[in-house]
Amino acid sequence: MTDRRTSALLLVVLATAACGSDSSTAPTTTTASSPTTLTWSTLLAPAGTASRLFSSSQAGTVTVTLTAAPVPLGFGVGVPRSGTLGCRLSVSTVDTAGATMSVPVEQGDYCVEVFDEGRLSAQAGFTVTVTYP
Repeated sequence: MTDRRTSALLLVVLATAACGSDSSTAPTTTTASSPTTLTWSTLLAPAGTASRLFSSSQAGTVTVTLTAAPVPLGFGVGVPRSGTLGCRLSVSTVDTAGATMSVPVEQGDYCVEVFDEGRLSAQAGFTVTVTYP
């Protein structure tokens, strides 16, 4: 009976010792970067412009979709002008609701602008979705 107790005790000691580890490994941190999505809705006057700023936390692709518009409108991506003077567009197009554009960007501040090229006869609403890193 003593041999069984000794054997059982020896097994418990060996199992416990096998679970411990003297070597330490630094934990690794993985940051999953998911894109940010901004949905912007406002009113646009005839021949007017409206812009919205956003900041990209890293290099990647900005995708802009003109989600809703009553008539074809211009929209684009650029960099903010100094003060409150809107957006200096780098890329723009005039299209109908559902149109999308994608632009590569570096980390930094950007803006999206929507503009009317004479198709609006009265103030009208629009919606833009911007996805950025």
